[in-house]
Order: sequence, then structure tokens, then C-alpha cells
Amino acid sequence: QQAQQVNQTDGQSLVHHEVELQRHFQHVMVQQAQQVNQTDGQSLVHHEVELQRHFRHVTGQQAQQVNQSAHPSFIVLLTTYNEPSRSQMYEKRLEWWLSQTTLPIYVVDSYNAPLAGNLTSFRKFREHHFDQTLVLGTPPAGGSTPAEILSMKNAFEAFKDDWAHVDYVVKITGKYVLPTLTSALATVSKGSDFIVEFSNYNMQSPWVGTECLGFNAKRMGKLLAEIEVQDPLPVESKVATLLRNQARYSHQRLPLMKIPEVYQIKRGAGDTLGYL
Repeated sequence: QQAQQVNQTDGQSLVHHEVELQRHFQHVMVQQAQQVNQTDGQSLVHHEVELQRHFRHVTGQQAQQVNQSAHPSFIVLLTTYNEPSRSQMYEKRLEWWLSQTTLPIYVVDSYNAPLAGNLTSFRKFREHHFDQTLVLGTPPAGGSTPAEILSMKNAFEAFKDDWAHVDYVVKITGKYVLPTLTSALATVSKGSDFIVEFSNYNMQSPWVGTECLGFNAKRMGKLLAEIEVQDPLPVESKVATLLRNQARYSHQRLPLMKIPEVYQIKRGAGDTLGYL
């Protein structure tokens, strides 16, 4: 009987102990499940935050790319006649363009004289030299207009492969510097045939200043050919004649740009320009 009682007591204890173990196991499993759920929830939240960050980063990059692609690209072409009496003047201006701007700089010289070698210490630029007298004689037949057009045509033939990847070529007479050119160009959109300076702009005359004249880079060769065959002699009138035909030739006009006094110089006509 005592043995039976012991066995019964031990059996009950074992059953009770087993029940307690099962309860404890269930409690632990519930806690672990809660922890897993919390961890998964945190992981999901963290993952969502990371996805949002990535999305903002990607869309930001796309927006930058769209803005960059929407804004046109430019190069500056400086036209010079680098005879000895003008060399120092041109080199001072070119030094300014190389040191004070980041625009790609190209130089065309129709006197066929090299520029000072130390200019490349500022940064690289491209230059092309030719002798205009071989085509136009001395003095140039027809005056400054054929010489100016010939200079731009030679530059286009020399550099057209470089310029095939930009939107506009901005031709600037080499005796001028324009500190506000970059901000002025920021107002320009893609797709026009010409960009013209603000000053000396009169469609009735017709007359357009050409000290600063921008060309659609992909059409520059054809546009120069069209300018050349216009009837009026001065290049300013030739360009203006084209611009009056707005159905064929579109243009944008730049804001007024000041030429610093220290860089102002008399023109062939005897006057001095303070603004373009």
C-alpha cells in the first residue's frame, strides 16, 4: 500500500511537472514569437525608410539630370587678329577668360601669329591660326565684314568636331571681357538659331551688334553661309536681316552686359563700348 501511495504521488508529481513544463514552453514560445514579430516589424519599418531614402536619392538624381539636360551647353570663341600691336591686348583678355571663367575657350586668329606660351598655365584652351590675306588680300577686300565671316568659318571648320556635342557657340570679339556672361547665358534655353547681345539691337534698321553673337552649334556652318549671302554689306545688317525672318531663324536676346572700364578699348570706328 505504501508503495502504491508512493507511486501515485510520484506519478501525480510527474504529471504536474510535465504540465508546468508545457506551460513554461508555451510562454517562452509566445515571447519569442512576439520578439520575432517586433523584429520583423522593425525590419519592415527600417526597410521602408531605406526605400524612401533611396527613392528620394534616385528621384533627386533624375531631377538633376533633367535640369542639366534641359539647360544648354556653351563654348566661347574669341576672334582675334593677332598682329604685334595687338598681341599684348589680346593676351591680357585671354588671361582674364582663362582665369576668371570656367567656360570652354577657343581662339581663332586671322593674322597667323602664335599666342604667348604661358597662357596655358592658367588652363587649357584650343586655338587656330590662319592668314586671311591669302583669301582677302591686304587690306581685306570688302573691309571687316568678309574678314569677320571668314574668321568664324575657319574656326567652325577647325573645331566643328569638338562643337558637335554642345548647344551653342558664343563668338566674342577678342578685345572684350564680359564678367556677367555666365549669368546672362543662364537665361537662354535650347533650340534657337542665334543668341544676340542686348545693345545695338534694331530690327527696323536692320542692325544687330555682333561683338557677342551666339550660334546653334549644330547649324553654325549653314547659318554662316546664310549670313554671308545677305545683301547688306555690314555683318550687323546681314545678321539682322536673317533675324527679321522669324519663321525661319529664331533668336534669343541676352541681358545687358557691362564691359569693365579697364578692358574698354576704342573700336575701328573710334567709339568705345561700355556695354553689350
